[in-house]
Amino acid sequence: MNRRDFILIAGGVLASIKYCSPRLPSVSSCLDQSLIESGLNAMARADDWFGAHWGAALIAGSFLCAEAGLTEEAQSAIRAELDVLRVKKQEACRAFAHAPRQEDFIVPLKDSLLAAMDGGLREHGHAVIYTSLALRALQELPHLAIPAIVDPICGWNRVIAKVRPHAAPEDTTLYRDERHLVDATLMGLLRFEALVGHPGIHRPNFTHWITHTEALRRFKLEGFGDVWEAGCAGHRAHVATEVPVIRGADSADRTGVSLAAIQAESFWRDASRQEVWHEPWSLRGNPNGDWIAAGHLFKVLYAFFHVTREIQDDVLVQRCARILFERYFDPEVLGG
Repeated sequence: MNRRDFILIAGGVLASIKYCSPRLPSVSSCLDQSLIESGLNAMARADDWFGAHWGAALIAGSFLCAEAGLTEEAQSAIRAELDVLRVKKQEACRAFAHAPRQEDFIVPLKDSLLAAMDGGLREHGHAVIYTSLALRALQELPHLAIPAIVDPICGWNRVIAKVRPHAAPEDTTLYRDERHLVDATLMGLLRFEALVGHPGIHRPNFTHWITHTEALRRFKLEGFGDVWEAGCAGHRAHVATEVPVIRGADSADRTGVSLAAIQAESFWRDASRQEVWHEPWSLRGNPNGDWIAAGHLFKVLYAFFHVTREIQDDVLVQRCARILFERYFDPEVLGG
């Protein structure tokens, strides 16, 4: 796609986007609160900041099932996979002893996050993603805002803060609002549409683009202006990756990759997928193993629902879904 075509397409796409009220009604009555508690416990008990993926996945999975309008059959299938993760991490998910609630828990969480955002993008925005999910969880279960949970999560942010930024932002301009943020992410995805069906061409980590976008969007909606201002530059750096050149390869059929397909019960009940999901991840031997399935799939579906939920253009949503979810259907896809 050349620059002129992209501008024409993007103009039509953005003109078709209609944003409704971004705030969701309370879903407390629908949430599996035991999953959220397990997720917070697992984040706090992680061996390192990277290990907090598992707890964050449990939290996101609970919100996904409660909010995304999935069929009862799909929810049941997804919950079964969440239970597999919870059993696998049962020691980390174990409840902490009762303790008094830390009334000002938002302050240390936010301060540790701001330190991890300073100067640009660190580790794919993990600190933003983790903290957003932890805050959502603690808002639902405020009695769990105890030092044994809050302090380690702040600690992971402080560890991430010590990592040098991987992508120093060239553009530090604030997004106008959360709509502008979402537009930038979706337009960024569409730049890579020509790569669909070419698994051997490496693409950026689209999964983290979406989860990072949802986390920063949520901070904006919840009134965390300082987090928003600190996070826009890093997000811009995240989605600014150049599109690689395609040279002479035939395109694989991707008609089976869709949002409807990945939300269907059959996707989650598929025995061949479960076989690789339940085994440890490895780059060459099992690229769709547990780190991808349990560590990211719940989070990216949760995030994609919220990033696209106000968009009335279903064609746009489906195009972005095919780009984003291709790697979850085909483990040979490099990146994504």
